[in-house]
Amino acid sequence: GEALKSRFTSHESRFTFLVVAAALLIVYAATLAPSVTLWDAGEFNAAIGSLGIPHPAGTPLYIVLAGVWGDALGFLPQALAVNLLSAAATALACALLAGLMTRWTGNRLAGIASGLTAGTMLAVWQNATETEIYAVSMLLGVLMVVAGDRAKLMLDIRDGVNAPVTDYATGRVIVTRTITLSVTEPNTTLTVAPGSSVGAWPSTTGSPSR
Repeated sequence: GEALKSRFTSHESRFTFLVVAAALLIVYAATLAPSVTLWDAGEFNAAIGSLGIPHPAGTPLYIVLAGVWGDALGFLPQALAVNLLSAAATALACALLAGLMTRWTGNRLAGIASGLTAGTMLAVWQNATETEIYAVSMLLGVLMVVAGDRAKLMLDIRDGVNAPVTDYATGRVIVTRTITLSVTEPNTTLTVAPGSSVGAWPSTTGSPSR
């Protein structure tokens, strides 16, 4: 019963993920900025092209990641290529959230609606179509939540027996690494890390030490 339910939920989450990712990628590609936009985009593109340091906190992970991405898409102008990075990161983040919502609610439509709503909010949509740190920052934050949720899932009772340490250690490692990667974008770390850590390191009061 529980194993079948778990497989069904996992299948529904993957379906939701694919639908939301595909839909948002199409929307973002159709509305993508063809070149440099206002505000920080010019500064970021200059830093990406020279592996330089933009305004504090410097966002070194984003600069290196965008530089590698831009080189991989070297047949495109750099600004357009990095704008595509924002689109891909945002679509992936919202698709992961949609999958989580599907599993949490057991409702495919709720998951799809939540993912599409998140991805088409004005600020999110705008940052998904230009060179900005926020798209990659959002993806890192969502990865923390997914990893924390996965670790917590492995800690839940499975057929009446607590899952062994090795089953949720991977989730803890991913949470730790994503927190470390996002320290140069402190808003992400401060906002998301506490919640994801609760999932990965729940209270052990009243239960055997793990």
